[in-house]
Amino acid sequence: MIINFMNGQPSTDILPIKLFAQAAQKAFSAPNAANNVLQYGDELGHPAFLRNLAQFLSTEYGSYVSSKHLCATSGASLSVQHLLSLLTRPQTVTRHVYFQDPTYFLVFDIFLNVGYSRDQFVGIAEENDSGINITILEDYLIKHHVRDNISATSQDESDTMVFNSVLYCVPTHANPSGSILSDKKRKKLVQLGRKYNMLIICDDVYDILTFEGKIPKRLVAYDLESPDNNAKHVVVSNGSFSKILAPGSRTGWIEAGETIIQQVGACGSFISGGSPSNLSSQIINEMLVDNTLHQHIDYLRITHADRLYQGLYEPIQRELVPLGCSIDIRPKGGYFLWLRVPIPGNQLMSITRRHNIDVAVGLGTLFTVTKNNGDDYFVRLSFAHYDTKTLQLGVARLKQALLIGQSFKRKAFDSRPSIVSKTCMSD
Repeated sequence: MIINFMNGQPSTDILPIKLFAQAAQKAFSAPNAANNVLQYGDELGHPAFLRNLAQFLSTEYGSYVSSKHLCATSGASLSVQHLLSLLTRPQTVTRHVYFQDPTYFLVFDIFLNVGYSRDQFVGIAEENDSGINITILEDYLIKHHVRDNISATSQDESDTMVFNSVLYCVPTHANPSGSILSDKKRKKLVQLGRKYNMLIICDDVYDILTFEGKIPKRLVAYDLESPDNNAKHVVVSNGSFSKILAPGSRTGWIEAGETIIQQVGACGSFISGGSPSNLSSQIINEMLVDNTLHQHIDYLRITHADRLYQGLYEPIQRELVPLGCSIDIRPKGGYFLWLRVPIPGNQLMSITRRHNIDVAVGLGTLFTVTKNNGDDYFVRLSFAHYDTKTLQLGVARLKQALLIGQSFKRKAFDSRPSIVSKTCMSD
């Protein structure tokens, strides 16, 4: 069996089949089930689901969440596309897309599919373990703001919900690096978003999967608590049950200011078809009511923490660090570990293929906007898809490949022709 560390989905053994079966039975047995579960749903999501979701999130986050700031979605990925189509205008008003760099690699195609081009992408490098470099982002915003004011097509004043630029980021347990944006940077980012009319889409799918310490205060919370009631809200927290329950549920939520929520819920597709996740959200609602989702998440935290620390982090320290590997950020939650390797990642994978070593990794160049040579010395390892013992076996296989790579280096060095100086020859 090949151990594919690239796989960013949960292992099947932790998918709660019984939990879904019990919740579905309750949902379909409830009074008025035909209308609540199988009819077109409310555009923003069923009110009872939103109320229970708000209470659930308030408990998990440790801070108050209001149902009036929530809208049900069909998952984080489609939500990004939905937000971009409603709140941005590629190529005209919204000229630049900023990405935390490195970032979730499949999000690039979502931006391309709604009409952006790669020459609009700007990568903002991370700064140690405190998230993106806000100073660099601000420099770009100033430069682009001045330039675009000269050449950009004027924005329709009636279209006040359209943004001039957009930032996609994963503030907490970033994919792939595991970084956590500092509180100071979160506050500053909201200020920059408002000053430069920048939409900030936060992929907050890993926040609840925090294994160490408290869950950081969400970026959207800073945006919502502003004392200026007239300020335009700029942050969207994009959440999903994919990581904390099951990807197949196809259910998520966004948390944002009421103006954004109403803009999203009042769109044509939601008015025509109702809530895009009505059936699944009603099933999940039963888990929210009887507290079983909280219990499942407690189990996930314990399981994933063991997989991360005992399955990957500690074995890497023992087996791979002596071979030249290093970990810049020790993850405190999420799904991934970002490993620096001593040889290019594509060379490492070439060794595994030639020597039939059944292990694969996510190459660093997939996750970066700039794609410079240094990116290839990083690989992403997911600890969510395998149990602890399998992860340890995967580390052992990586060690085997790295040892072969080292032997190649030594042979290449030993086979170099001898160079004798002219001085020695004259002696």
